[in-house]
Amino acid sequence: MREEIAERDEEIECLQAELREAEARHVQYLTQVDHELSLKQQLIESLERQVRDSRERSETLEVGRNTAFERQLEHFENQRQEYNSKIDKLQQDCLDKDRALAQHTLKFERQQDDSERKRQEWESAKASLEKEKKSITEKLETLKKRLADT
Repeated sequence: MREEIAERDEEIECLQAELREAEARHVQYLTQVDHELSLKQQLIESLERQVRDSRERSETLEVGRNTAFERQLEHFENQRQEYNSKIDKLQQDCLDKDRALAQHTLKFERQQDDSERKRQEWESAKASLEKEKKSITEKLETLKKRLADT
């Protein structure tokens, strides 16, 4: 039983030592957190000053920028209207040229069709003439034979 008491006393001492170490770490951690908090607070104050200064500069610049922006906007609007006019003119020119191209294409296709039809007529006439030539040549040969036979 004394051994058990000794073990328990030893265990209590170990736990008390761990508790002291944990408390020391905790105190050290709290000190570190307080220090970091102080630094963060200083950073926040500095950033708030920068934000205020930036807002003031921004407001000053905004007035100047708005005026310049309005002038640019007016200039761009004028350019946009000018370009739209040019686009409309180019679109009309394109439509006119498309119509002319369509007319020329139709005329060309008709001429091709006429040319093909005439070529076929010529081929047909050529074949007919060759057939007739062959027939006449055969008749001539037959007549020559008869003449030679008589």
